[in-house]
Order: sequence, then structure tokens, then C-alpha cells
Amino acid sequence: MSLCCISCFHDVVIRDFIGKDHGNGRCGHCQTTDIFTIDAEKLSQFFEPFLGLVEESDGGNSLSNILQSLFHMFNNQVENKDRLIAHILGEEYRDKKYKLKYHYQEHLDGWEEFKNEIKHKNRFFPEKSMYSSLFDIKDDDFDGDFFDMIEQLKIDYHEEDKFYRARINESLLTKDEMGMPPKEYASAGRANPIGIPYLYLSNNKSTCIAEVRPNNTSKIHISEFTLLKNVSLIDLTNPRKKMSICKFEEGHYNNVISILNLIEALSRELSIPVRPESSNIDYIPTQFLCEFLKSFSKCDGIIFESSFGSGLNFVFFLEVDFTVSNPIIHRVTRITHEYNP
Repeated sequence: MSLCCISCFHDVVIRDFIGKDHGNGRCGHCQTTDIFTIDAEKLSQFFEPFLGLVEESDGGNSLSNILQSLFHMFNNQVENKDRLIAHILGEEYRDKKYKLKYHYQEHLDGWEEFKNEIKHKNRFFPEKSMYSSLFDIKDDDFDGDFFDMIEQLKIDYHEEDKFYRARINESLLTKDEMGMPPKEYASAGRANPIGIPYLYLSNNKSTCIAEVRPNNTSKIHISEFTLLKNVSLIDLTNPRKKMSICKFEEGHYNNVISILNLIEALSRELSIPVRPESSNIDYIPTQFLCEFLKSFSKCDGIIFESSFGSGLNFVFFLEVDFTVSNPIIHRVTRITHEYNP
């Protein structure tokens, strides 16, 4: 009997299964001690359906590498993922090489076409064939799987959770001037169209300073925002790791993988640095995405990775109750840059 543990996997369904049918012991795959463990063979029911996604190929990849690439299935602490697969499915799967049966590019190709369409051709009335293939909520397969996936990416933030916002201004600002701007002054942003204000916050002071792109000697005002009620946000920071493929029926796997590729691409779009001089055009696709999520996903906002360092950005679509602190003034003394040769 080979024991694996709850820490070997990211998938929440597998982790829950181990938590319900477990003993306590030492894991033979990630070496964690005093943890919920299970005989690896008992997990075969979750992994056998994945065999329908692949076919053997001499120039292919191991099954564990394919599953890790598709779903971030395993924790990096697992010492030998091929060995774990062999203990789950059988020794014959340890050394075999596979390739995916499909390329899963349909939604990605459609997204690239759609971006070009709304940026340079038809902004408000995109061609129906392109629009409907991506964002027509009357498409039952796409609609159901897409929103099931979005539900999995929702995360609750609670009363007293804290965020930060920075503004550059040489004159003294009050806390009333640190919140969501009036619609008359709402310029286009990464998430919001011009004239539609959103509130942009960060999870730490360094990130919120970097996001306003200060110069040396810039005068920065920073306020702390403390939640007064619970909110639900869509976490787009690592959709492959946070989404559980095991929550979907096997017949939906191909569609789910295509949609997952799309959501990951959308996540990257939100974090890509954009030159200020081209932002009015380049922000249009991400503005569309956020308007779509705001209208159909019943959430208060989104989370995405900052393009400046390792921090997180939070976008609140509507007015949310916060306690806002009086801004503290900081003066930028040095800016560093990284560049490619």
C-alpha cells in the first residue's frame, strides 16, 4: 500500500475525499508527517477519466506532466509525480508518454479575433458569430461550464479586511478624496470604461504606490480601506490552480479545458503592463471582460496580479462600505527599473 496525503494535491474535490476517508500518518510522496493520508489506489476514480483526454505518443509527455500543465493537479512538494500516478493508476502508466487528443485553441483564437474586433472594427455591435462563440449566455454548454468555473474562483473577503489606495497629488488630499471617483472624473482604466467609476485597491502599500507609476519626488497619498461588510470577489490570479476539474462531468472536460485556457488568457490580459499612450485602446478588451463579469456573475469585483511585482490588485465594481483612513503622505525617493538585454 502506498500512502499519499491531502497536501499532495491542489484539487479541492480530491482533498475533500482524502479528508473524509483517511488515516493519519506520514505521506510517502511529499514526506509530510501527521497528516490525512489515503491509499493512493483509492484515488483512481478521479484519474481514470483523464485517460480519455490523451493518446500514447513516443514524442509525448508523461501523464503527470500533462495533468500538471492542464490543472496544476499536484503540489510541488510531491517528489516524483510519475511515481504517484503509477501508485494511483498502476505501474503501466509510470513510463508511458502521451499527447493531448485536442489542441483546445477554439476559445483562445476566438478571443484574439474578438479583441481585434472591438478595438478596431465594431466596438458596440461585434459580429454575431464571433461574439456568440465567446460571450453569448444563451449557449448552454459555454454558459453552464463558464459560470460554474467562475463560481469556483469566487472568494469571500470579510469585515475588517484591509486594502490600500494611493494617489499622486502635490496638494493635501482628504480621506473623502481617496475613494471611488465621481463618474464625471472617471477616466478609462484597466477594468472600467470611461465615465463608469470602479474602485482600485491593492493588498499592500508597495503595490498601490507602483500602480500609480510615480516619478522621483512624487508626493503620494495612501489611505487604508477597511471593509465594513463581507464581499464576494472573483480571484483571477491563478485559475488553473484554484479550479477543480473533478467538479465537472467527464463529458464536459474538453469544453472546460478550452474555457480554462480562455480564463487564464483573460487573467494575463489584466496583468500585462500597458503603455499609457495606448491604454485607451488596449484597455477595451479587459473593460469588456469586467463589464461582462459585473453583469452576469453576481460578484462585487475581481482580483488580479499586479504588473508591478508580486502584489494583488482589487477592483470593486460598485460602492462598497469601507472605513477610509486619513491619507498618509509619502515622498518617492528612488525608482528602480528592470529591463531585458
